[in-house]
Amino acid sequence: METNQVRHPAHSDSLQYKKKSGAFLLFSGVSLGLAGATLTTMGWYHYPENANFGWTQFLGPILISIGGTVILTSFYRIEKTEEESPPRYEDIYPSFFKTT
Repeated sequence: METNQVRHPAHSDSLQYKKKSGAFLLFSGVSLGLAGATLTTMGWYHYPENANFGWTQFLGPILISIGGTVILTSFYRIEKTEEESPPRYEDIYPSFFKTT
């Protein structure tokens, strides 16, 4: 008789996942910030000659603020990952460690 049991990832696997997601968020936030800075600079430089570059002055700061928010989120995610510790055996198997 077979049972279909779902295998839960080990604690170290979940920590690894959280570190990878924090690094991905950091990379995404920096990329969004750089794209926003590029658009804003491009708009400042080309707008006096061509009025069609006005949207870059509007979209650039929005991307910079979204990128900054994502960067702050990644710092929080990485910090929370560093604070976590593996579960103690006493917490998992309390009846085994009872001395009473």
